Amino acid sequence: MCPGWQMRILGCIAVLAMAAGCRDAEAIVQPIQFSHAIHVGDNEAVCSDCHRTVNTSRFAGRPGVEVCGTCHDVMLGDSEEEKRVVAHVEEEREIPWRRLHRLNPSVYFSHARHVTVGGLDCQTCHGAMADQKTPPPSALMALSMDDCIGCHRTNQVRDDCNACHR
Repeated sequence: MCPGWQMRILGCIAVLAMAAGCRDAEAIVQPIQFSHAIHVGDNEAVCSDCHRTVNTSRFAGRPGVEVCGTCHDVMLGDSEEEKRVVAHVEEEREIPWRRLHRLNPSVYFSHARHVTVGGLDCQTCHGAMADQKTPPPSALMALSMDDCIGCHRTNQVRDDCNACHR
């Protein structure tokens, strides 16, 4: 065999290996297997019950342990996951929730503006989170700038570049 042929094969294998490694982002594992389905579906909580700054801030906010403690200062059921939540509440130790959505730093986005002024439901951008029995490993919906512009145009909202890119 020709050494050049072997080098081409090795080169192809290296390129494919790098491409495979870049294809998917690492799955996000939450510290507690929280069920939106139980909280939203069974217990009729609304997003703002736990994501308390969604109506007043750029960020919806990940729930602090004091939010969980409003209901879980004692065990309500018998699941291992709830035991872990109660332990965090008792120890006043924050649950290290991991973010699912990350916007480009050049994008300005306000949850308050979209939810309170625009009247959008959370599932418009976040998908059927309320049906999730365990935390998803990634965002349920991958939003692009085209999605945002399409929504703005459909709803006759300002869509010039400076409205979102600051």
